[in-house]
Amino acid sequence: MKRLVVILVLVSSRAAAGQCPGFGDCCVANGSPSCNNVACCVEVCTTDPFCCSVQWDLNCATLAGSLCAVCGAGCPGAGDCCSDNGTPACDDIFCCNLVCTGNPFCCEISWDALCAQQAGVLCSTCIPPPACPGGGDCCVPNGSPSCDDAACCLIVCAADEFCCLSLWDNICADAAAQLCSVCAPVCADPLLEPSGTIISPTTASAGDQLVVTYEVANTSACDFPLELVCFMDPNGGGPTLQSPECAQVVTSQAGTTGPFTRCFDVPTPVQPGLYIVTYQIADPDSGAALDGFSALDLVILSQGDITGDGVVGVNDFLILLKAWGPCGFCADCPADLDRDCLVGIIDMLTLLANWDSL
Repeated sequence: MKRLVVILVLVSSRAAAGQCPGFGDCCVANGSPSCNNVACCVEVCTTDPFCCSVQWDLNCATLAGSLCAVCGAGCPGAGDCCSDNGTPACDDIFCCNLVCTGNPFCCEISWDALCAQQAGVLCSTCIPPPACPGGGDCCVPNGSPSCDDAACCLIVCAADEFCCLSLWDNICADAAAQLCSVCAPVCADPLLEPSGTIISPTTASAGDQLVVTYEVANTSACDFPLELVCFMDPNGGGPTLQSPECAQVVTSQAGTTGPFTRCFDVPTPVQPGLYIVTYQIADPDSGAALDGFSALDLVILSQGDITGDGVVGVNDFLILLKAWGPCGFCADCPADLDRDCLVGIIDMLTLLANWDSL
């Protein structure tokens, strides 16, 4: 069986070589079967019958460069493919054939600056290494090749060489945001929103404890620590509610919304009215844009004043009826006056007991 296979291969090779000579140049990919030098054609097609039976392609031209005297001034040569080497051809046989197929001058006369330029485009061996670092910001499209952080520049260009060879565009900047610590998301100012919490009863006696639920919508890309500063009368005439948890810090996670809960001790009686709750970024160093305070209004309302207009009346009653039944979100259910997560008969009786017109 082995002898038969060898015989078949020899027959195939000889049959292919029998098509020599052809019409195309042996030393370049000529696009037709075989080539115009009979000795070279037979030599190559005996090794690779494809070159005579199908097409004299780049592999055939490369073989000719190695096997045929007629291509002795062809590939490979002695000079560097990536520069003007002053001699015909160059030292990388694949790159040499690739360039000379389109520009025979490079192999027949001299591998000049134009040949080297073509090699820089066609041959992977001549692609320059990433020029890192560059001058532009890595984290945004900077209008130039590469970017100013060497480590990030190399990481991104290893994944997408276009970023260093041509332009650091938005795709490069997006890659840097995912791959480079230098492009960690910039913390934007957090959006702090009042919860619309109702504190009841109508008055708070000394020794009572008020439970306040509030929400903080963190639209920033960063987590940040947050603490709730005590309530104060904005006019300075009322008591300050003291919280045993004032020093406790809550971490607001990126892209999340509360609610958070705080308990406040009442040292002196508190009447319904307008107070101020201040959300403070507890650690100014947690983000350059996050230091400072944001003050928001929170109203201590009469029990049953759902609308917050200072009057317990028809509008409040209609809201209560519309909300009748289980609360969808317990912390945001203002008609649930007894805070059992259900708007029902107890809430209605409480509202009627505080009806301003009764």
